[in-house]
Amino acid sequence: MDTTRRKILAATAAGLGASVTGCLDEELPEPVSLDAGQACDVCGMIIDGHPGPVGQTFYRDNRPEGRDEDEPAWFCSNSCLFGFYYERSDEGWEPLVHYTTDYSAVDYEVFEDGPSRFVTAHPEAEAFVDGETTTLVVDSDVLGAMGPSLVPFTDRDDADGFQAEYGGDVMGFDDVTRQLIDSL
Repeated sequence: MDTTRRKILAATAAGLGASVTGCLDEELPEPVSLDAGQACDVCGMIIDGHPGPVGQTFYRDNRPEGRDEDEPAWFCSNSCLFGFYYERSDEGWEPLVHYTTDYSAVDYEVFEDGPSRFVTAHPEAEAFVDGETTTLVVDSDVLGAMGPSLVPFTDRDDADGFQAEYGGDVMGFDDVTRQLIDSL
């Protein structure tokens, strides 16, 4: 490798490190409880009236119409969270943080309702974690508010155990694509 290329690579790495450090220093808003009759910003379903993981996203310079400046977009499912995120990304919205239920930190139950299995919802603020720290079990036999669910865990062993019992695929939060969401 020549000296010029090394200098460019070193400068690029330094720049990326500085931008990541800047992001890490930014104070993030705290998650809010979604148990006060809030309606999902995608489908309009009342969030605390349905099972499964729920989510919220704080955006840098945007928010849903009628929402106060310090309020996130909120969702009845991670499917809705990702759908909203991809749609708003096309419009230039930049998320500060995606919060989602952490099933490693809550006492959840899987229950049957008719022929289907569902996982309990946990809309209280203390049940949320930065989504990017989670591993998801996607498209298992366990449903949420919008059917096929993306069930997040901060402990990979918990995700693997859930997947072993209920099927589905295990993936990182950042690995969820628009195509995956469209296929669910």
